[in-house]
Amino acid sequence: MWIIVAATFAFENMANLALAVNLVTYLNAVMHYDIADAATHVTNFMGTNHILSIVMACVADAYMGRFKPVVIAAFVECLGLALLTVQAHSQKLKPPLCNIFLPTSKCEKVSGGNAVLLFFAIYMLAVGGAGVKAALPSHGADQFEEKDPKEATQMSTFFNALLLGLAVGGSVSLTCFVWVQVNKGYDRGFGLSLIAMFLGAIIFISGLPRYRIYVVQGSSAITELLQVLIGSLFAQRFYEKKNGFFF
Repeated sequence: MWIIVAATFAFENMANLALAVNLVTYLNAVMHYDIADAATHVTNFMGTNHILSIVMACVADAYMGRFKPVVIAAFVECLGLALLTVQAHSQKLKPPLCNIFLPTSKCEKVSGGNAVLLFFAIYMLAVGGAGVKAALPSHGADQFEEKDPKEATQMSTFFNALLLGLAVGGSVSLTCFVWVQVNKGYDRGFGLSLIAMFLGAIIFISGLPRYRIYVVQGSSAITELLQVLIGSLFAQRFYEKKNGFFF
């Protein structure tokens, strides 16, 4: 079953990494944002993705388990990619064609409902990618029993395969998908990312009958750490008031 999880991780990275590399160019050349604004939007997107992965990990550990968040996040990511693909394909959903690289050109920037659609799709990708990255590796680790020497060895193999999937998926994304975006159109490039993510989701769901499902514990390591920190702060305040001094 760990092979299915590693394959899903490979397809998810295949779908996503091309966006991280080429999204600034897309926002600049097609949506007519300045380079500085385009880079800011991309860094905001990537920062949101990484911060939300912490939140998603807490939710998965404490409330939902790890299987459900992966499935939900994968289809959220598919929907975001589908919206990006439709917008990149339809001229009505983009600004008028204009060569932004000409010094004399006055290109119209995406605005109104089309801008809302663009950022809605991008941040759906951030939410979906965060959920998959937070819960998928842990779900794979749940398939092994650490106290069993044989399965403990297989767990090491699983994480090696996960890293291999990251490398292979990223290589395909950063070469083939980026080439398609630049030379054949962003709609086709985003479409390939959509197909890759959809295949990853289907492959992951196909393993459901054989998965070991993580039992929700009602808490996570991060929430327990925060509880200890908040408790210590309250204890410190109580001690200060009782003794009349600060430490």
